[in-house]
Amino acid sequence: MSRDAPAKAVSDFETVLRLNPSDVQAVLWRDIAERRNGWPGQLGEAVSRLDMEEWPAPIVRFYLGQARADDIFSAAEDEDPKVQQNQLCEAHLFIGEHALLAGDKPEAARQFELAIDNCNKEFTDYTIAMAELLRLKAEEN
Repeated sequence: MSRDAPAKAVSDFETVLRLNPSDVQAVLWRDIAERRNGWPGQLGEAVSRLDMEEWPAPIVRFYLGQARADDIFSAAEDEDPKVQQNQLCEAHLFIGEHALLAGDKPEAARQFELAIDNCNKEFTDYTIAMAELLRLKAEEN
């Protein structure tokens, strides 16, 4: 990853959020990019614009320190197996990203592997989890 990538990502997510301020995915990814840049995240300020009753609100609460990983997994359960699979994929990906931000690379790798196991291969989160896992393995060598 280039040194400018996190700053560019923040700018890109800011653009998305100007068009759709309630895009939960963009809010989460902007927070991750900000924190990777060493900046304070703006997630807490964005919550008022988000629907905190719908998925992926449990992930937002987890990032704010208001929920545990188990709470995310419970909320990911759905009677539709495809919806549940996608939500579990997303849960593992974002928990992995959170572990990376905390400096816990083994847990991040474990979560990315679980995301890969749960994600539909056409799902963007699958590609992200694969890229993150490959980057972590490259850093080990």
